[in-house]
Amino acid sequence: MKCPSKTVCIITNSDFSPPPTRIDYMAKALSSMGWSVTVIAEDLHGKKLPIKERVANYYVIRIPNAPLIHKKLPFFSNPILLFIKLILALSQNADIYVCVDMFNAILVIFLRLLKKKTIYEIGDDNVTLDSLLFLRRFGLMIFYSSMTKLLRYLEGKVCSSANAVITLTDSLAKERIQFNKNTYAIYLPYHPKVLLDSYQADNNQKKHENYIRLIYEGTISPDKGIYEALQALKILVAKYKNIHFTLIGKFSDKITEQQFYRFLFSYKLAKHVSIIPWMHHDKLEKYLSTGSIGLVLLRPICHSYVISVPNKLIEMMGAGLAIVASKGFPEIEIILLKSRGGILVDSTKPEEIAKAIESLLVNPKLLQEMRINAKNYILKNHSIDNYRSLLNNIFCKVLEDSM
Repeated sequence: MKCPSKTVCIITNSDFSPPPTRIDYMAKALSSMGWSVTVIAEDLHGKKLPIKERVANYYVIRIPNAPLIHKKLPFFSNPILLFIKLILALSQNADIYVCVDMFNAILVIFLRLLKKKTIYEIGDDNVTLDSLLFLRRFGLMIFYSSMTKLLRYLEGKVCSSANAVITLTDSLAKERIQFNKNTYAIYLPYHPKVLLDSYQADNNQKKHENYIRLIYEGTISPDKGIYEALQALKILVAKYKNIHFTLIGKFSDKITEQQFYRFLFSYKLAKHVSIIPWMHHDKLEKYLSTGSIGLVLLRPICHSYVISVPNKLIEMMGAGLAIVASKGFPEIEIILLKSRGGILVDSTKPEEIAKAIESLLVNPKLLQEMRINAKNYILKNHSIDNYRSLLNNIFCKVLEDSM
């Protein structure tokens, strides 16, 4: 769809050091289609005044790190911060405003009252995820059902107010289309920079080129099956001395970090495990491509996890890794069954995880087939060109629709 591309303002709660994957992809895609894009973000590191800075082919306004503005409220946005975001967003006089996730949902209501065209963008089911995190932190899980019902009702009002709703998965879209018929699912794209058969390892990686490499990417957390992965590694090390497990990310908290290292040393796995700090998605593929098998061992801690398609799954498959992933996650199961790019396991059972990994190690031909299948599926179904086209069509439709 062709339309007179105009201005977009994306309002996010993310710190932009570095830019988060989802927002970065959206801003770059819209800019490449002729839209002028500005992102209102937070600055949790610097102490600057709000200033409009260029990032790639779009602009970012970072809200300064002032104690009053960024005073911590557990899992809910500070009202002062929201007000500043609204004022900065309105100062852009954009044609379309995008409010990202529940943290900024209330801004949809205010912007619609001011007759502004607004899109509500949802990456996770924040209703269940934020309720879980908030109530678990204070030991109030008895109120989980009541809180999720209240937040679901409020989110429904936000969805119905917006001109359109964009979600990351079909599952998220199906649950929200009842509130807004203009609800669209756009899966995260993948933009390859390294071909599977042309990766050139650096000197440090060449020294370990005979290693069997397992890869994990993302927040290092018990909810992501990290301890089960270590137990599976312990089983495999007894037979495969050259196996190595690389984790790319950061620990969810200090307690998890301490527990992880206790596991690591008690299992005598220190020389088989390395941790690389989280990095921008533009640099990830170089590291992911050194692996053979990617682990996506989510635990079904809430509805948000169950219906998700983790960024890490798309990125690891796109980099040519065969996947060992958890059963019971419909979106993940559909991708792996359609692509034939991985194996589904019970992620609570280390023995089953180890058995799945070993089935690939003893059959190099099957492993290579799965790696190629995984990469080809992502290149076909998650291409950046398709993503740009879908996104542009939605924004054009919102721009052309009457208020």
